[in-house]
Amino acid sequence: MTRAKSSARPRSASRGPHYRVLHGFTVDMSVQFIRGQAEWFAPHQIELEVVSTDGPFLANARTSEGITTHAVTMSRRISPVADLFALLKLIRMLRSAHFDATHAHTPKAGLLLTLAAWICRIPVRIYHVHGVPWRSRTGLAGVLLRWSEWVACHASTQVLCVSHSVARALVDHRMCRAADCDVPAGGSSNGVDALERFVPLSTRPEAADAARAVRQQHGIPDGSLVVGFIGRLAQDHRRSSLLLGALLVLGASVVGFGLSPNYVVGVACVLVAGSSAVGSGVLLLTSVQSQVDDDFRGRVLGAYGMAFTASYPLGALAQGASADLFGARQNEVVVGTVILLVAALLLRNRPRLDALDTSARATSA
Repeated sequence: MTRAKSSARPRSASRGPHYRVLHGFTVDMSVQFIRGQAEWFAPHQIELEVVSTDGPFLANARTSEGITTHAVTMSRRISPVADLFALLKLIRMLRSAHFDATHAHTPKAGLLLTLAAWICRIPVRIYHVHGVPWRSRTGLAGVLLRWSEWVACHASTQVLCVSHSVARALVDHRMCRAADCDVPAGGSSNGVDALERFVPLSTRPEAADAARAVRQQHGIPDGSLVVGFIGRLAQDHRRSSLLLGALLVLGASVVGFGLSPNYVVGVACVLVAGSSAVGSGVLLLTSVQSQVDDDFRGRVLGAYGMAFTASYPLGALAQGASADLFGARQNEVVVGTVILLVAALLLRNRPRLDALDTSARATSA
C-alpha cells in the first residue's frame, strides 16, 4: 500500500486559533465545486484542505488558491479492495492531521471520508449530495449503491443537498431524516458569482465582444434568444464490474470448498459458488445479446449455446481425470485458482472488459 501524497503545511502557533475543514472528492475534477471558498473563509480563521484522487485540478487548487491538498486514490467503480485501502489511508490521515470537520462530496468520497471521520470521532461530518445516481441502478449494483448512500448519510452529522428534489429523494427512500437534511441557498453547491462572472454584458465590453463573436461563428442573429445546456446524458451499465465480481466470488468459493474443514462450511461454499456461477452465466448471456447486431444475434446465440452446453461434459471429464491423479480436494483448489487467475487477467485488461458495458446499437451509433 503506497503512502498518500500530501502537500500539508505544518501548523504554526503564530497563525492563531483556526478551524480546519477537510473537503473530500472522488476525482480531482470535482474540486471545482469549492472554487473561491478558501479565499472567502480565510479571514474567518477557517482553513480549507482538500483530499481526492491526484490530478491536474488538485494541483491547480494547490498552486492557484493555496489550498493544502492530499492525494488518496479513490475509484468511482465498485472496488472493495481498493476502497478498503483508501479508507485505511483516510483514517491514518485524519488521525495525524487533527481536523475539526470533514465535508465530503460525490458518492464514493462521501462513503469513505464520512466513514473514516466517524471512526476517528471528528465532531462535524458533512455529506454534500450532488445527485442520486442510485435511483437508476438495479440489481446488485443498485443494492450496493443504496447501502453506501445510507451509510454515508447516517455516518454524517449533517446532509446537504444541491436541490430540494434531491433532498426529497433521500428522505422518501429513507436515506436520512428530514431533520438532518438541508438545502443551502435554495439549491447550490458553491453559489453564483454575481459580482464578476455573471454580470450584464453592458458592464463588460470585452465579454460583449466575445459573445458577439460566438454568435457570428454559429450563425445566431444578435437579437435571438440563446438557451444553453451543460451536462451529460448517460446510462450506467456495469456488467463488466458485476461479471468480474461474480468470477472472483466463484473462484474464492471453489477454493474454499476444496479447503473446507467440515460439511457445513462445504455446503455454504457450494451455495455461494452456485449463485455466482448462475450470475456470471446470466451476465455473459446478456452481454452476448446486447453486443451482437440484430441480424446475427440468433446464429451467434446458437453457437454460444452449443459451446456452453458442450463445455459441461468436457469439463467434467477433465476434472474427473484430475481428481483421480491429484485428489478431489486438490482438484477443487486448482480449479478455483484457475478461475481467480482468469479474473485477474480480465482485471489487468480492464479496457477491453469495459466493452461489455455498451450495446451493439450504441457502438454502431
